[in-house]
Amino acid sequence: MKKLLAFALALSLAIFAFGCGGGGGGKESYTVFMPDGAPALSMASVMSSGEKIGGKEFDYNVVNASTIATYVTSGEADFAIIPTNAAVNLYNKNQAQYKMVSVNTYGNLYINVSGATSLADLVGKTVVSIGRGQVPSLVFIACLNAAQIEYVESETAVEGKVAIRYASDGPNAIAMRNAGQADAAVLGEPAATGSVSKIEGSSLLNLQEIYGSYNNGVQGFPQACLIAKNGIPDSVINALVAKLAGNAQWCAENPADALEAVKNNMYQGAASSLAALNATIVGRCNLVCKPASEVKAEVNAFMTALGVTPPADAFYYGAN
Repeated sequence: MKKLLAFALALSLAIFAFGCGGGGGGKESYTVFMPDGAPALSMASVMSSGEKIGGKEFDYNVVNASTIATYVTSGEADFAIIPTNAAVNLYNKNQAQYKMVSVNTYGNLYINVSGATSLADLVGKTVVSIGRGQVPSLVFIACLNAAQIEYVESETAVEGKVAIRYASDGPNAIAMRNAGQADAAVLGEPAATGSVSKIEGSSLLNLQEIYGSYNNGVQGFPQACLIAKNGIPDSVINALVAKLAGNAQWCAENPADALEAVKNNMYQGAASSLAALNATIVGRCNLVCKPASEVKAEVNAFMTALGVTPPADAFYYGAN
């Protein structure tokens, strides 16, 4: 009798664990978090279709970029689009929780300037950057270092150096430019394209091209990636990556639908920062879906350029 009761209890616990997604295999729905803007566009096609992937439901949530890490560190996200350096830093601190599945944006950073055509023209001027300590500012600083241009953190111009100050997001950086508080601004798409019409007499320097000039001519960089929580079945991960393979082309062909998909999946009814979208802006977002196993060496080199310790090979899904 005791053996029978023990067996029944064990069976009940097993059924409970399966129903709650124990080990990742029993879940019927997966939660995805991603920052508003270009990173969200990297998931637009699957958000728009709303179809099951790998036989599973997906719950998409577009959040403010400044909060994306909280959904990963809390474990709330099964999948997340996150800056590549942030993903690596989190993995280096907690190797057991998430792995990189793919790189999904390949650089969408531009410098809004007036009358400047190179980094050298920014010497003696003030540049406001989004993403303090993240890819936008780190790439800009890496390019300054490669060009042997001195810089300093300062709210006012410094002779012989580039003065860098920071803004919480693109709209704030654009406002600072218009208020005369900065001579240039490091921005991500689609805010960068929008800034040209909002800041009279301004134009854009392509930070992907500038970075490439110091990287053997290879333009772009693995800016944001898709990560997956350990325990999610390979069948689900592989099905999602397969679906995302055509996302960039879909967005370019259906920009209005892509924009609507992002707006419809804003977390808790928040407003999206995306105001307009067309094929040109989509192209400037450099959307991709490159499996982690194919970009391991490139990501490691990019981390080194940003001053981040590259992760162990186990970070890269499918690389072992």
